[in-house]
Amino acid sequence: MNGHLFRNLLLHMLAFVLHYSGLGRGIWKLVRVPGLYIFNYHGFNTFLCDYRRFGSLFESGYQGRFDRQMRFFKRRLAPIKDFPPRKSELAAFTFCVTFDDGYRDNHSIALPILVKRRIPAVFLVTTGVIGTNDLLWYDRFRWDCEQGARLRPWNASRLKRRCRRELNERKSRGREDPKASIFPKAGDAHPRLMMNWEEVAQASAAGISIGSHTHTHPVLARLDTEGQRREIADSLAVIKQRLGRNADLFAFPDGGRSSYGPETLDLLAEMGINHAFTTIDGVNRDLERPLELKRIGINPSDGIPLVALKLLRAALRERGGGRT
Repeated sequence: MNGHLFRNLLLHMLAFVLHYSGLGRGIWKLVRVPGLYIFNYHGFNTFLCDYRRFGSLFESGYQGRFDRQMRFFKRRLAPIKDFPPRKSELAAFTFCVTFDDGYRDNHSIALPILVKRRIPAVFLVTTGVIGTNDLLWYDRFRWDCEQGARLRPWNASRLKRRCRRELNERKSRGREDPKASIFPKAGDAHPRLMMNWEEVAQASAAGISIGSHTHTHPVLARLDTEGQRREIADSLAVIKQRLGRNADLFAFPDGGRSSYGPETLDLLAEMGINHAFTTIDGVNRDLERPLELKRIGINPSDGIPLVALKLLRAALRERGGGRT
């Protein structure tokens, strides 16, 4: 969202008017649909989440805003007891939250609030970078961008837009190459960005469900059968080794409809995955497609009016035929 300033401004204005006029709540009561609302987060860093300034991959925040989001969800919806939800919970208005990738601030910021508010959550970790100082390929690209901005602070906003544009193009073309960059190459002298296994284990002990987000985060549809199998199997094996339990939850990297195929779903079922999360926006009114669960993307920096608008949009999409 951050790359489209004018569109973001209009969206925030609409959200503000709907929320503070009371119209949004009235529309919500008319169009809401029963089912499981799954809210999807990633990290809390200011590079991704701040709408106004350049920020940094290694500067996290938004604790207060995230806490307000959790309280807002509990006012509009009821948290499920655990994942997967019961049939009775699907017939009501329920929710849970998920976090992709395995960022360190999921442990330091999200976990205490989730425990305090008794919010059911799933951490979906990219096992190849957990417990290391490595960066996922797109975070390496962002880090190069951040280093370039430090060299040219007067041009930082332009560099950030350029970084986002180039990164989106590479994702769409499948060029997931961390070595290729339009910015000066960054060194490895940066803080740890991802959780370590002790932190993952602490989250698990606190009641957070732990699932797989592959081993190295490729778009699975771009791999052959053996490559997909290896990515899924390696991640599950690492989780089993580190936590002493099998994982049966999974999230697709990228997560759109083009990021996986029937073959991917067959592999997941074969390897014991019972539920998988996409990034397709909508509400889960049943579990007829347990390996293609919909989620609503939320940024920790989103204000409550914008969160309410996203919730409303998901309900409207479901009423408009989102189950197809």
